[in-house]
Amino acid sequence: MKKLYPLFYLLILSNITFGQLTSESINVNGVTRSYYQYLPTGYDPGTEQVPIVFLLHGIGDQASNCATYGLNYIADTARFIAIYPQGESNGSQTSWNNGTLLASSAEDVLFISRLIDTINTNYNINLARVYVSGISMGSIMTYTLCNQLSDRIAAAACHIGTMSTSDYNSFSPTYPVPTLHSHGTADGTVPYEGTALPSLTLVPHTISKLKTTNGYQGDSTIYPVPDNVNDGITIDRIVYNCTTPLEHWKWYNGGHTLMYQPVNDTTTLMYTWIFFSQFTHPNPSTVSIHEEKNIQANFYPNPSKGVINLVNHEEFESIEIYSLDGRLLMSKIQSTPVLDITELATGTYIFQFIQHSGARTTRRLVIE
Repeated sequence: MKKLYPLFYLLILSNITFGQLTSESINVNGVTRSYYQYLPTGYDPGTEQVPIVFLLHGIGDQASNCATYGLNYIADTARFIAIYPQGESNGSQTSWNNGTLLASSAEDVLFISRLIDTINTNYNINLARVYVSGISMGSIMTYTLCNQLSDRIAAAACHIGTMSTSDYNSFSPTYPVPTLHSHGTADGTVPYEGTALPSLTLVPHTISKLKTTNGYQGDSTIYPVPDNVNDGITIDRIVYNCTTPLEHWKWYNGGHTLMYQPVNDTTTLMYTWIFFSQFTHPNPSTVSIHEEKNIQANFYPNPSKGVINLVNHEEFESIEIYSLDGRLLMSKIQSTPVLDITELATGTYIFQFIQHSGARTTRRLVIE
C-alpha cells in the first residue's frame, strides 16, 4: 500500500513535530540500510526509558511515506520511539525478504535486530517492550520476524498482509508472540479468503496457525465496533481464548487500506498501540542474532545454461525452484555445490534456499 487518503494527511500533519523525525542509516554486513526515526517530543534519554515501535511499509512504498501515517502523533503522547525501516529492491520495487515470490534478498531479519541494538545503544530503551507492526508486504515480513526473532519482540500487529506459505510451513517461534491481525473481507490485493496468491496464505489459514502457536483453548469473544460512520464497513474485534493473546479485527467490506477516523469508525494505528501497550516480553534477548542466522546464499552463473554452482550449499537443508506463477517445480536436498537443472526450460524462475532453521533466502534465476 503506497498511500492513504489526503484528508488523513491533513488531519495528522498538524500534530507532527518534524524536528523529531530524522533520516538514519546503519551498516549490515557491508550494506548501508536506511530508516526513519521519530523521537517523542521532549524525550530525554537521561530520565525516560521508552519502548520501540517498528512500522514496516508495503511493497513499492518508502519508509518516509510510512512516517506520515500518524504513528508519530501517538508516540508523542504514549511515549515511544517510532522506527520506519526501508526495504530493499527485489529487482523492480522495494520489498522485504519474507519468503514470498516478490521478496528481496536483503538480510532483513538481521537488519531489524541490528536496529534494536543501535537504538538501545543510542537511547534509553526498554528491551522488554519492542513492538513490530507492518502493512501489506510489511505485515508479511512481520510474521517472518515473529517466526525468527520472537526472543526480541514483545507483540506484533499485522495489517492487510497474511503469512507467507514458507512461514506458515515453518512457523515455530521460540516465544509465542501476542498478535493482532486486521484485514478487510473485500481486500482485492491480499485476499481474505477464496483463492490465495502464490506463496501466500489466506486470513483463515494465518489465524489458524496463530491459534495453534498461541495456545488456543477453544471459543472466542466478538466485540462489534460501534458503527457510527456511513462508510459501508462494519468491524468485529474477535478475541480468541489463547494462552498467548490473539486478536483479529475483521473489517466487513473493507479493502486494502488502513482504518482511520473520522472517515472510519476506528483508527488502525491507535488500536495497534492500545494492543501493544498491554505486553512486555517475558525474557527479551539483549544481544543481536548470530550471523549464522543470515548465511549468504547465492549461485552462479546467472543467467545460466542449466548448471549452477551453489554458494555455502552445506549450510542449507534444501532448495526449491518455483515458476513465476508460484508453482513448485523442484524441491531437493543438495549435498554437492553443483546443481543440474537442465530439465527446466529457458525462462525466469524463483530460487529459494531453506536453512535448517526454516529461514529462506529468495533469488531470481534466469535460464538461457
